[in-house]
Amino acid sequence: MLSHMMVTAKLRPELWELIATGVKRWELRYGEYVCTPDVFQFIHPDTRMILGYARIVDEVRLVDWTPGLLAQLGTVDVELVEALFKDRRMPVHAYHVIPVEVGELLDGFARRVGDDMALNRELLRGDGKVV
Repeated sequence: MLSHMMVTAKLRPELWELIATGVKRWELRYGEYVCTPDVFQFIHPDTRMILGYARIVDEVRLVDWTPGLLAQLGTVDVELVEALFKDRRMPVHAYHVIPVEVGELLDGFARRVGDDMALNRELLRGDGKVV
């Protein structure tokens, strides 16, 4: 059995479009999660409608950052960074994301479980002992 963590996060539709088209590859967030998430589910900030999903490929914790650095990394303008990230003492987490369709996402999760199950079968011999 495998567990997967999905984080639901509000995102402006215009920023989702940049992720969906591959222009924006890093999502920036304050805070830290209990475990590293596998995927973001982005929702409209007002309607809560699902905009789309993005697989998290990598994560970088930025302790010493500037608005210019975040703007460049997040493919947004400095004014937006300054509006969203007001406390420069707080670390920002940068998540490298790739847009993914929900069916593809679920298939990928299932394949990973299948791979683990195959590995478990290989570890167990006919006598039930773990090799």
